[in-house]
Amino acid sequence: MGSEAELVPGDNAAIFAAMDAGKGDIDVHPDVWLLNQQSFTDKYVKGTGNVALSENPYEGKQSFCVSKQFSETNGVTSIFDLARPEIAKLMDSDGNGKGEIWVGAPGWASANVNQVKVRDYGLLPFMDPIRADQSVMTATVGDSIKKNIGYAFYCYSPHAIWFQHDVVRLEEPAFDAAKYKALQPSDDPNWYENSKVMTEDALKQVQIAYSKSL
Repeated sequence: MGSEAELVPGDNAAIFAAMDAGKGDIDVHPDVWLLNQQSFTDKYVKGTGNVALSENPYEGKQSFCVSKQFSETNGVTSIFDLARPEIAKLMDSDGNGKGEIWVGAPGWASANVNQVKVRDYGLLPFMDPIRADQSVMTATVGDSIKKNIGYAFYCYSPHAIWFQHDVVRLEEPAFDAAKYKALQPSDDPNWYENSKVMTEDALKQVQIAYSKSL
């Protein structure tokens, strides 16, 4: 766009706080998923008024994925297939008898929702929810495909993963608001215990947020 920008790492709390401060430490958050980050937009867009959102959102879809190769070889097409003991064993990389499923990066609201989903879908006896940086997930997906081993992970579109690797979504129950109670730590200190999520996520609206100081 005719200018240069520095890329700055940070979780949503730090990014929104920096945009709110308006000192130029972070000016733009290019990937605000709503309603996932509603607590931050309520605080800084509606509240302090120092952060603004783009007028035109794009659509985001959240799911869980495995490689197409693993899906076709082992008949894994549904999230509930991860509760099959033989499948969990194929996804066990640390030898503890349970598979691993990447639920998102630290600080992501979606990771909290996915951790609740793993519990409420009945997967905890078979799968350990893992949080790690997104780059770790991307590298592990590629490595699992090369080694022909199983790996389940939170996926969403649009995202480069769909062009980097041959992956497929796992089926989940259709979104049902009555079965989707996803609390965040900012809503309730006992968010995990008081949440209950038994369906897929509704489609999300993704927007760009920016400091009004910009």
